[in-house]
Amino acid sequence: MNIVLYGFAEETALRLAGRHGFTLCRTLDRLHDGHCLIASPGFPDDAARRTFLDRMLRDADRIDAVVAAVAGEDFGAVRYCAPPGAFHAADAEDPDTELERIVRSKLGLLCAHEGIGPRIEP
Repeated sequence: MNIVLYGFAEETALRLAGRHGFTLCRTLDRLHDGHCLIASPGFPDDAARRTFLDRMLRDADRIDAVVAAVAGEDFGAVRYCAPPGAFHAADAEDPDTELERIVRSKLGLLCAHEGIGPRIEP
């Protein structure tokens, strides 16, 4: 599973990667490794933005989820470039908690339709 994070603090990405066994990556170059948490706090310039978003479009089949903090400057662009059905927006009031819920849901550790409780195996 590869999850792209946009607009979250470094410590949030580190904590999440450690808790769920992800490799924390700074670029999309490691998508082929699998189980990567790609953290992008923002883009320093237009060239970096274009490179990242173009790469996200090109490698959409390797991205399982894109989670963006609503307050991020490039929120709209990240949303547009996310694979269909893979985009999630983190609540503006408590984005870290929302991020944790989204990731746990994608990993099958949380019932997405309820937002609470463990996954029940048949």
